[in-house]
Amino acid sequence: MLELLFPSILHIVVFSVGLGLAFWKLNSELKNAQHPAEQNGEVEK
Repeated sequence: MLELLFPSILHIVVFSVGLGLAFWKLNSELKNAQHPAEQNGEVEK
């Protein structure tokens, strides 16, 4: 039972992380496109 359950959980985790990284990269690219001044070291964090 556990041997069958583990691969599916692992795939879900890997898929979620990959999707999150893709969304984060897309979001950061959209922010850079909207605010090009932030690339000059004026990033507020």
